[in-house]
Parts: sequence; C-alpha cells; structure tokens
Amino acid sequence: GLRLARDIGRRCNFFIDGGYASHESSLPAEDMSLIEARLGFEKMFPLGEGRTSLFLAGALGGADVSMPSPISDFTRPLASGGVGLVRTFDSGNRFRMELRAEELLGNSGIGGADITNIHLLFGYTFGLFEQPEEADSDGDGVPDSKDACRNTPRGALVDGRGCPRDSDGDGVYDGIDRCPDTPRGTEVDSKGCPV
Repeated sequence: GLRLARDIGRRCNFFIDGGYASHESSLPAEDMSLIEARLGFEKMFPLGEGRTSLFLAGALGGADVSMPSPISDFTRPLASGGVGLVRTFDSGNRFRMELRAEELLGNSGIGGADITNIHLLFGYTFGLFEQPEEADSDGDGVPDSKDACRNTPRGALVDGRGCPRDSDGDGVYDGIDRCPDTPRGTEVDSKGCPV
C-alpha cells in the first residue's frame, strides 16, 4: 500500500491511502484481487513524553473487487475505523501499527452479501515532506515560539496562546481542577474543590 499524510492541527492528521491485495483461487483461471482507496482523519493521543502516540482513525473510500469467473466483479464504497500506535524517531520517520475494521457498503456483487474486512497493519513512514517539529517545552501542544505561557503545568487546558484557562476563577487551572464549577469567591484546596 501507499499512504500520504499531513498534520492539520494539534494532534490531528489528514491522510489518503490505497492498497492492493490478491488471493489465490483454487480455480486455474483467475485469482481474486482487491484495490482500495481511502480518505480520512486521525486523532493522536500522546503517551509519556510524546514520541509514542495512540491514535484513532476514520475514513471513507471505495473498493474494487475482481472475482474469479463466473462471479462478477464489483465496486463498493467503504467506511473504516481503526486504532493503533505510532512511534516517531529523531529522523522524523515513524513506525506504525494499526488494527482496522472496514465495511464495504451497498449491495453490489456476490449477492449483496455484507463484507467486513479486519486488517492488522504494520508500516514505516518516511518523513519526506516532514517539517521539523517545533519545541514545546511544557507539553501543552503550543510550540514555544508561539507560547505566551511556557511553564504551563501538565494537564492544564490552554488557549491558543498557550496560557492556562481557569473558567471558574478559583486559581486552579481547567484540566487540573477537580471541581470546575466552584462559585466565584469560594476558598478552594489545591485540587480546586471547596474547603
């Protein structure tokens, strides 16, 4: 298969990929083959120091299935979802593995039978057009060059400038605040809950 992907924001990727697979038939004339193309998005969830991420993926696409005679070839739209891990190396290259389920939609071919494929995929991505990742010393998702608050505590939710939010004004940042709706002026503990 071949895959092209592009980061489109904080921990989100857009991708287009395609693949080819064939299965040898017991019939002497033909083998079955499958050609797929997909367009989708991935949401990354960094683990630890952020070089390894869990991801969720969803895509729409199409599949062209060539069947052995006398069964007719057919084309169907498809929808897929997957979960996986990706590891980024210093070079910008990535190793990835994904467990993907896809459903061929519609009722054309092989009597309209439902077709669900389960894939366990392993891949190595070369960062051909990879832009060097900017440093993010506090890990809030805003690069240091754009971060107005570079020492945000881990877990705090930030605005577009990288500064922590405190919706209830109790002095404990959103994301860390265990009681996020404390009334204004209420004395709170270090977890943001009333004393």
